[in-house]
Amino acid sequence: MPPDNTAVVSTTFEKSFLKDRSITFDHSGFKLSLYKNSKVYRIVLNNPVKSSKICLNRWNRIDLKLVTEMGLPVMATEQPIVTSCKLLQRETIGYAESKDLLIDCRPIAADSWEGMNDKERSDQIGCFEYRIILHNTVCMLKEMWDNGTPGKLWDSALVMSQIIIRLFKFNKEFLSGLRIMDLSAGVGSLGLLISELSHVYRIPNPPTVVLTDIPEALLLIKHNLSLNDNHHHVQIKTLRWGLVRDIDRVLKRRPFDYIFVSDVLYNASDFYSLIVTFRLLCDAAHPTKLYMGYKPRGLKAYEEDIFFTNCAVYFDIQQLGLEEFEQDLLGNEHQADESLDRSLGFTGVQLYRLLPRKEKLIQKEK
Repeated sequence: MPPDNTAVVSTTFEKSFLKDRSITFDHSGFKLSLYKNSKVYRIVLNNPVKSSKICLNRWNRIDLKLVTEMGLPVMATEQPIVTSCKLLQRETIGYAESKDLLIDCRPIAADSWEGMNDKERSDQIGCFEYRIILHNTVCMLKEMWDNGTPGKLWDSALVMSQIIIRLFKFNKEFLSGLRIMDLSAGVGSLGLLISELSHVYRIPNPPTVVLTDIPEALLLIKHNLSLNDNHHHVQIKTLRWGLVRDIDRVLKRRPFDYIFVSDVLYNASDFYSLIVTFRLLCDAAHPTKLYMGYKPRGLKAYEEDIFFTNCAVYFDIQQLGLEEFEQDLLGNEHQADESLDRSLGFTGVQLYRLLPRKEKLIQKEK
């Protein structure tokens, strides 16, 4: 029997997983392009949860399934797919890992739960949050897949987050005092992670982190900020690609040291406004370093060439392995684990460093 103060949730994951593997797919070129490099899977609800049926201090059942980052069912393969996850439960102070294969969960305090209506309970149950373990604490992020592109946690952000976590362990002050932007932040994962790590490691001079996106994406970023402990040194701003007034409002004549951007190359019609945004954000005299994560999906090779060829007019572009990425952020003092590059190949994520060409950006300022 579950403890009196804990709601235990068992799952039909194995059953739903086998069901997904038997799906017949239309193997058209378009659908296959959506599966390109889709090897980092998500565990999501297979069927909606009726909030009125979920109670504390009793067994509850939820139905889960594996999907790609696009929300597509995992395609059947001859090799079994091994999955694992660390399950957490809310305690009086922080979170703790589950001790068994069941899900021990206490969504909120029991007294608060009883006082909620069905809509408020549903909001809590439907809040599937990624919890990144950070030195005895967690960074919580909610996704809203119905929000489209800005509502998802994309693979490039996951890869860069993994690197940032490793670098904080090696030198917790490597970002101290810097001004950092998470451009088109989506759920806000990378910027919020940097802020939370600075708080966890008690950095005396933490970086200022600015998270930007289109107006309709900001509500989710603000919600994710509220889920975490550290609200200081974080700003959330509107920035629409190519819109000069948005960019000027974010810059405030103060250049950024680092700009991180994850998975923004998906629509060729946006390339011009995206490159204009890069140019206006990067200061030639400072200079600003822009790190971009890109995972090839649906773009054709010639479309990728169009972006990188036009971007190279204004930036020196270098593709980085994970080891090179770490060393670029920390300098040659850091000896990275070469095995990390194998994980980069597994995810399909490509990392790039963009440095502004001084002569080109000076022409922009005149």
